[in-house]
Amino acid sequence: MTRPGLLDERIVVGVQTLVPDGLGGRDVTWQALTHQVGTDQVPVGPIWARITPIRGNEAVDRGGVTASQMYRVTIRNRSDLVESMRLQWRGRVLNIRRIEWSGPRDPYLNVIAEAGVPDGG
Repeated sequence: MTRPGLLDERIVVGVQTLVPDGLGGRDVTWQALTHQVGTDQVPVGPIWARITPIRGNEAVDRGGVTASQMYRVTIRNRSDLVESMRLQWRGRVLNIRRIEWSGPRDPYLNVIAEAGVPDGG
């Protein structure tokens, strides 16, 4: 079990949105997760987390070296996260790979996220 004092990092949850590109198509943008307050959508502010590195990889890709890092992100339990979202931490984008949800009674939620790869990677 994680003690609340160990949640010592701030993260922002991002949600993918599609906006018209002016040419009949759509562009992908990212916005902060929101929640309903009355009739308004209000951004969810940064949330406290514990970030633990799991493993890193390096690979040669098109003549260059790319590096990725997997993290376990522990936060207070919530039911509004899905794998299509991403996290921002210290200026880095972490793509959510897996959510380890163990039920509504567990006070914490573990998210496995990867940095250093494209959104679809």
